[in-house]
Formats: sequence, C-alpha cells, structure tokens
Amino acid sequence: MPKSKATSSADPAKHEPARSAKLDVTKKQPEPNEKPPIPDIIINETQDNKPSRRKPMTKKKKILIATGLITIIIVGIVATRYALNGKKPTIVNRIKPKVKKEAVKPKTLPSPLTGVEVAPELAQKPVVAVMIENLYPDARPQSGLSSAGVVYETLAEGGITRYQAFFGDTYPSDLGPVRSLRAHYLRWGLEYDAPVVHAGGSADALDLITPLGMKNLDQFYNGTYFRRITTRYAPHNLYTTGALLEQLVAARGFNTTPTFAPWPRKDDAKSATPTAATITVDPSYVDYRSSYTYDPATNSYARFIRGVADIDAATNAQIKPKNVIVLKASVTYAPNRVGKQTTYIQTVGSGTGYVFMDGAVQAITWRKTSDKARTELLDASSTPVKLNRGQSWVCVIPTEKSVTYQ
Repeated sequence: MPKSKATSSADPAKHEPARSAKLDVTKKQPEPNEKPPIPDIIINETQDNKPSRRKPMTKKKKILIATGLITIIIVGIVATRYALNGKKPTIVNRIKPKVKKEAVKPKTLPSPLTGVEVAPELAQKPVVAVMIENLYPDARPQSGLSSAGVVYETLAEGGITRYQAFFGDTYPSDLGPVRSLRAHYLRWGLEYDAPVVHAGGSADALDLITPLGMKNLDQFYNGTYFRRITTRYAPHNLYTTGALLEQLVAARGFNTTPTFAPWPRKDDAKSATPTAATITVDPSYVDYRSSYTYDPATNSYARFIRGVADIDAATNAQIKPKNVIVLKASVTYAPNRVGKQTTYIQTVGSGTGYVFMDGAVQAITWRKTSDKARTELLDASSTPVKLNRGQSWVCVIPTEKSVTYQ
C-alpha cells in the first residue's frame, strides 16, 4: 500500500536518529550583521591572515645553541665542585691597560749655584770655575764677576787676595784678568766637580791636578780661547769671553749637567730693623779690605773694595751679592817643592763663620769632610743654613783676622 504524502512531509527530526557532531561538517551561514565566530586556534597565520614568513632554524644555529648550553652546564658543574670543596672559582678580571701619561716638564728649575728659578736648559748647563786676579791696582776693575753664581775670595800670596768665580746658568760677555791656580782653590773646584780655568799655578797646586782628578782648563794648553788686551800689561791682561768659555768647556768634554748638592734656599725675609747694615772684612791689609752696605730696596749688599765701589767692568754695575759669607780658617806659610814661599789655607775640616743676609747676621760653623765634599754652613743646632736666592760671596780669612758689622 503506497505511503501517504502527509507522512513524507512530516518533520524528519522525529523519525531520523541525531547526527554526530563529528560528522556534521555543514557550516552555518551567518545571519546578516552577525559577526563571524572567533576560531579556537590560528595556525601559521599572521594578523592579516597571511602565511608566516619565519625561517626554519638552520643546523649551524642549532649547533651554536647546543654548544652554549653545554658550556653553561660545564661552568655550573665546576662552580658547584669548587663550592663543595670549599674553594672559590677563579674569577678572571679583564683589566683595561693603563694609558701612560707623559710627564709634565717643569717650566723652570732652580739654578744649582744661586737657587734662582731659571729655564730648565739653563739650570742644566755645566758649572765652570775661573781664577780671577785682584792685585791692586793692576787687576782692577775686574770683568764678569757680577755674573757669577758663587765667588770665593781668599789669599793667594803675600797678603794679596784672589777670586775664584763659578759660572753656570749665566756667563759674562767679558771675563778677566785670568790668573794662576792655588791648592785651596783647586779643592773648592772639586766640591762642585767643576772644570777650573787658570793660567798655570803654584807647583803644589799643579802637582795635585792629576791625583785629585781636577778637570783642568789651563790657558797654556788652550790658548785659542783667550786673548791679551792692550789696555793692561802682562800678566794682568789675560781675558776670555762667556761664549769662548762655553766652547772651551764643550771642546774638552766637560759640558755635563751639574751633580753637586746645592746649598739650601729660602725666600727673602728682609729685617724690619737691620742688625748688620754695614760689614767690613779684613783678610790682610787695607788694599784688600772689603766692605758691604745693606740695600733694603734689593735686599742685597753693595760691595766696596779699598773703600771704592766694586764695579764690574763688563756691565759697569756695582757688585751686589744677596748673601755674604765669612769663613775663618787656619792659614800657614811654607816653601813648596821649588822653594817658593806658599800660602796654605785650610779647606777640609771645620771652623767658625758668619752668614749675612736680609740685613741680619747669623753665627755659623762650616764643615768640609773631604776634598770633594761640599762645604756645609751649619747653625747652632747643626742644621744647614738656608740662603737667599742669588749670588753668594764667600770670604775666607785667617782665624786671627777680623770681621766687623753694625
């Protein structure tokens, strides 16, 4: 019997079994204005729904990562072992290499002879000593003494004094008259390690040059560096110049930097009420009596010889040392090996003396322990006296002779 149409048009859901969700692949069409459902998982899609461009990991990169992981594991194991054994792992610090800074060169240095600040190349110039005559009246006025850093004045023979002038950072335009050497001047030259310029000398002084190692600049063997002036007669007319002196020192290989210990220095300290405004030094007799007058304006001492202003003929200026030093020493007289009566002055040992500076006076003890040792100027507590910066004039007189001041 055929089926009724009413039966075939009935709701299928009442007659067919429910379909499994797994088999239902029919997509539901969205209603108008209905937002599409958000997918649970988005695979290999970017925000613009394009396929991802991420490159697959290369073999080399995998090896590098694996190596790094292995290194970290090994370091951790080693650190753990050291920790368990009570030892700390060695930590390697990478120290940055220090950049060597160039030493700042000083703009000035103290002159070894005067303590005055000068250019470094001047402070390092060689020091040279020159014997200068003082016979009255034939050798006066001398040339070049105001340029010296230190001047020694003492007896040569027969009560006649002679100068030994030391030059370093400053050399005179003209210098003379140059005269002969004596043994005590030789020993003062040794303490400065200075070549000594002279014209011959006493037999005993010449005998000591080689044994004591004095740097010898005898005019008799270096005549081209000297001249004879025509306004004076021989032997009081032997002169040289500062330029020739420097050439001579260099030619004989004596142009070395000074190595002696300078006398200590201080700043000027002028006395409000000077106690030594005038000084008189009497080494023998009136022709060689020197005096000094304190000049507060320059804090120096204007020098006079035989009552007349001591003028440097090279500069036409009066000599004005900053420090006047008077040392008393034993003086003896005896014939030398050629029978000539010779003056012998104590240089090694000790004695008394005075230092005049700043318009005041200070009693001192001088001491020299060997031929090449520096002469020390010591106060009452055996402390080295500090001198003013500038020229020092050293008068060495017999112990029985006098120095007066007021």
